[in-house]
Amino acid sequence: AEGVVMAGEHFVTKLLMTGKSTSDKTDELFSIFDLILRDANLDSQAKIIEMLREAKSSKESGVQGSGHAVANARIRSRYSAIGYINEKMSGISSLDTVKALLEQAENDFPALLARLENIRNTILEQSTCRDGMILDITGDAAVFEKIGPSVENFLAKLPGDSQGDKLQNFYSEAHPWAMQAKKEMAAEAPLADEGFVVPTQVSYVGKGGRLYEVGEAVSGATSVISKFLGTGYMWDNVRVMGGAYGGVCQFEP
Repeated sequence: AEGVVMAGEHFVTKLLMTGKSTSDKTDELFSIFDLILRDANLDSQAKIIEMLREAKSSKESGVQGSGHAVANARIRSRYSAIGYINEKMSGISSLDTVKALLEQAENDFPALLARLENIRNTILEQSTCRDGMILDITGDAAVFEKIGPSVENFLAKLPGDSQGDKLQNFYSEAHPWAMQAKKEMAAEAPLADEGFVVPTQVSYVGKGGRLYEVGEAVSGATSVISKFLGTGYMWDNVRVMGGAYGGVCQFEP
């Protein structure tokens, strides 16, 4: 229902591939997509290690420059399954995941390769590949007319058809990730204060909590109040009067 706090158990998970090109280069763009999906060289250990090292370095530097986002994600992970999942995938917890993957890539690559191949095989499973697949293209009428054959050719290369098996409808069924997240939250995301030692001159401090329980109605006035606190009260008191780096206020039901 609209305007009501949801439990966060119903969401859709998809692999996203995005790109852009001029209409005369559409075949090349779809060729790259096809290569990534079906023919990526997953057994290139050196390349995978290089990519994981870059990801590790990027996440470590991201903590130093975006500590407010890190703190925000950690707070959200305490109160909902979807918040916990988002933090695990893109927050500071994901740094531990990247480190573990890097160690596996360096010391037990066959095991990591098997995981990667299993992911690809699952995505391209003949019976379910087409269900839930979305192809979104932006352009004018002349572009659509010109790239039509390229689109058809790209789709024809993918396995399965529209008559294949149907995956679960997570709009009506609870997503299995949500169930697993709830089990982990009690042990790994307790409602307790925490801190991370980071080599930076700026200290990021965050505080948050649950304002509305699941099922409660939320007024649109909360967005107005949140905006006022962030751009008015907090800016004036934290930034202007306090001389701190800055301050933000966010509300998400």
